Amino acid sequence: MPEISGAWRKERVQIGHHLPPDWYRVPVLMREYADNIQERLGRAETLELQIELLAYAEGEFLHVHPFVDFNGRAVRALLSELLSRLDFPPIEVAVARETGKFSEYTAALAHYDNGRIAPLIEFWYRRLELGLQKPGM
Repeated sequence: MPEISGAWRKERVQIGHHLPPDWYRVPVLMREYADNIQERLGRAETLELQIELLAYAEGEFLHVHPFVDFNGRAVRALLSELLSRLDFPPIEVAVARETGKFSEYTAALAHYDNGRIAPLIEFWYRRLELGLQKPGM
């Protein structure tokens, strides 16, 4: 889809019940997001701060919803890069819709949209715990 590839969205979107910020705010919000990720990455010295960084990176990206489409794929690529930079082994960051985890995940994202990061942090703890228990991890 070359017509939308790499371009910030220029229209209002709604994802379920979530209304992301207005499209004209996206460039500034994403600059702030990138600066915030860089700052948090530089001080993520404990497991708690690392998980908070991962929860923020996922929640804020999906909250802003910077692209017309493929936001989930983009944030999963970013999360995989952050996991690597934080020296975590490869962990599955996708949440399949057909699983019981999906409703838990979407609820955690809805809490994030309403200013509560704790449920997404808790989801990340479980995600990492399960990922680290898999054979070969």
